[in-house]
Amino acid sequence: MEDSETRTSTSQTCTHKHGPGIRLAALVLLLVASQQSAGVRAVSRLSRKLTTAVPVGIGPNSNVYRKAEAYLDGLFADYGTAKATLGAENFKKSNVLVVYVCYDRANLIRSTLTSLLMSQGLEEYDLMISQDGLGGPGTPYVLDVEVQETLNALYVHHEVNLCTGLHHYFVKRFAFDIMGYEYLLVVEEDNALHYQALQKRLRYLAHLICTQFLKSMLDLSLEEKEIGLVSLTELDNSLLVDESRYNSAVLRAAVQDGHLWVFGVHKSRYDAVSKHLYDYYKVIKGHDYSLAHAPPLHDAIRALHKEKGFPEGIPLSQDAFFVHSLLMEGYSRRYLSLVRLTQPMGWMGLHLKQDPAQFYMKYGQGMYEGTIAAKAFEVAKNPEELEELKKDAAARLDVIYQQYLGRAVELPTSDSVVLRLVVGRMNGVELVRDILNSAEHRRRMKVMVGTRGRRPKRQQPEAPSPAIG
Repeated sequence: MEDSETRTSTSQTCTHKHGPGIRLAALVLLLVASQQSAGVRAVSRLSRKLTTAVPVGIGPNSNVYRKAEAYLDGLFADYGTAKATLGAENFKKSNVLVVYVCYDRANLIRSTLTSLLMSQGLEEYDLMISQDGLGGPGTPYVLDVEVQETLNALYVHHEVNLCTGLHHYFVKRFAFDIMGYEYLLVVEEDNALHYQALQKRLRYLAHLICTQFLKSMLDLSLEEKEIGLVSLTELDNSLLVDESRYNSAVLRAAVQDGHLWVFGVHKSRYDAVSKHLYDYYKVIKGHDYSLAHAPPLHDAIRALHKEKGFPEGIPLSQDAFFVHSLLMEGYSRRYLSLVRLTQPMGWMGLHLKQDPAQFYMKYGQGMYEGTIAAKAFEVAKNPEELEELKKDAAARLDVIYQQYLGRAVELPTSDSVVLRLVVGRMNGVELVRDILNSAEHRRRMKVMVGTRGRRPKRQQPEAPSPAIG
């Protein structure tokens, strides 16, 4: 979570330099064509635009952090006025809100927002695009988005730059307190989604029925008193997992493990920690959140951690505060997908300050490419299924060792990798990278190259056989 928590960068306080607003109509038309070929009913009208008021300009000498504080305090003071201000008075049609959280990266948004619009069954939810506001002097960058006529969608471009901490607090409070939703599904801007990540459609006999993956993970968790939230894994373990068999499996992971890049939370869990989240909001509002690592904000957050009884040294971000608040209220676990249904693109977004090679060296570029045909299930609840998963993962690991090291994997290493896999802490991309970078692999390659690189000795021509007769 450190990555997602400190992702407010200097680019959030500079002038917006992108060109005209984004138009997604052409991309959505490609979506329609692909859905038609897949046998999915396509929408016929794509002309409805989402509009929003132009954000208030901010002068070069204005304190944008105080403006953000006043803006949010104003929204939270009167929920009826907040709905009117945000254009949400008659917006709520579902009990599920999907929020796409973004800033100003046009190329990234074109890709990832389009993947969200490709989600099957999205029209059965409410969709809000929540775009952070202007971070400094200059012209506001406003999306010009065209979406399917069947979607109930709201576009909110905030008047000022909230930065990550305030923005995510707003999203939770808007969903549960202001609008009264039961479910919240959050997609951060630097994640391309599998088309079934949010919802999938199944055909049973002659009837088309709908089941939701991320939402069904939440439904699965509601009777589990220790599960605080659900999320899609950012880790790529495709070499260790039979994805066709376990594409709808979920793991029971520690609530504080992993990133909150694509996640879901139920109102009951939010209600349990809302007081803690408000305390964090009061500490960070009015400050430059990108300087959370420096005094005075650093000291204030650490003091709040101590007051709450949180462990020393945890990250300072809103993500860390959220999961440790859940932990304090008894929600010690989360449900985590076993198969990766997103393609993280954090090097382009808000998460990390890295080049693409560094980012993909850790997270890889793979995403599950198949079709999910079953409801979400917790693999550990079926002992036989869990043992099959472990055996299969161990066998796959042995193949990797034989391929790159020329030997079988040691049992302690195999047990450690499999254990980390089933608790949601294994990253197959890093595992293979470490094997390839190991001294043992280099020695093996030197031997192989040396052996195969030697020229065979030139054979002397045989003397002709003496003539007979």
